[in-house]
Amino acid sequence: SNARTVQGEIEDALHNIFQMNIRVHFASRTDSGVHARGQVGRFDHETDMPADKIRIALNHYMTEDVRIRCAQLVKD
Repeated sequence: SNARTVQGEIEDALHNIFQMNIRVHFASRTDSGVHARGQVGRFDHETDMPADKIRIALNHYMTEDVRIRCAQLVKD
């Protein structure tokens, strides 16, 4: 299916930023048509880019109805 998803939007934006496929993992699933406000997700990628710059870049590449409100780097 070519249905538009929040995960797909974020993964496409990550591909635009880092020029590679990066899988995003979420804390829970959302049903079709349901908001993902407050959803927590993560992805694995080594970078020197600060978390807030990643957030800004993600939002640049995504549509206005999908926004990253906060990002932070975490250690393994």
